[in-house]
Amino acid sequence: QGDTVSFTINYLLEEFPPPPPPPPPAPGGFPADECYLRIDMLGERYRVEMSCCRNRSLEDCMAFDPDELHFLEIEEGMEIICGDCTGCRCYPKVVVMSLAEEAPPVPDGIAIVGPVYDFTGYKDTMRYVVCHTATFFDPPITVLLSYDPDELPEGAFSPVIAYYDTELGLWVELPPDTGRVAEVGKVTGLAERFASPFAVLVNVPPPPPPPPPPTPAPAHFVASSLNIAPSVREIWQPVTFVTLTGESVTITANVANDGGQEGSYLVELKINGETIDKKEITLGAGQSEQVSFTLSGMEPGQYEVAVSGLSGEFTVLRTINWWLIGGIVAALILLGWLVWYRKRRIRPEPVS
Repeated sequence: QGDTVSFTINYLLEEFPPPPPPPPPAPGGFPADECYLRIDMLGERYRVEMSCCRNRSLEDCMAFDPDELHFLEIEEGMEIICGDCTGCRCYPKVVVMSLAEEAPPVPDGIAIVGPVYDFTGYKDTMRYVVCHTATFFDPPITVLLSYDPDELPEGAFSPVIAYYDTELGLWVELPPDTGRVAEVGKVTGLAERFASPFAVLVNVPPPPPPPPPPTPAPAHFVASSLNIAPSVREIWQPVTFVTLTGESVTITANVANDGGQEGSYLVELKINGETIDKKEITLGAGQSEQVSFTLSGMEPGQYEVAVSGLSGEFTVLRTINWWLIGGIVAALILLGWLVWYRKRRIRPEPVS
């Protein structure tokens, strides 16, 4: 028992082999076992795990833009296909929401509210290769776009989400997501594919017809510038014994149509309240004409004139130059007396 047993244990430290290198990157720059769909919503980024070969999402995702005004909703089990690809890894590696460079034209009666957006699928994470034809969703993906109600055109109604079909050259309305409660300023649609610009469209009432041109004012006549010009006639010229003033009278007035239409007007001449003469004239809008009346054989007296609201007067006078007649008579008497006186003086005396 007091013996000591000694033994030696020899062991070898074995170096384990290094871990295998990661699998080579698959097209798009990610490892072959990394199967994700990345979503870029105006700079806000999300990641959805995908079934590599079934091309179906393995989780739900609500992808919002930075301001949480717009979103895409991806449901678990949704098939997402990049273009006409078949087989494994046919889903897009990145889906990008961005502002469109320009807005396609819209038909009459339709208006775009807010910006126009592009939804583009890419085969690679570097965003070099666009999904051929489109990115397809089964079932359709829910798209929500917000708009500012204050930007709605006057009378706008029925906002919808639509995409522009470049082949047909027209906007195609997305069916609404009936499972969501409608809200002012928000519109939802169900998209089966991403390939074209998307926007919120509204119906706008046609512009009201231009008002008819105003009906021109009816013809309206105004008389002015009444002028009464009596004639002056002298009897027994060059020595005037009698002067007749006003025996013949010319009466004129200017009549203007200051209305907006052509019309006819009856101009009446009244002397001492009695209608003496009438003349009918036709004038276009803005035209005027001078109307003239001539009276003759007027007896001496005072006359009042009225023409279309204008009034005046004239006097017919017969003036006898009694001083001249008296002077001539006196001269004749004197001449007769002188003749008589002369004959008397030269008469011979009778013989006794």
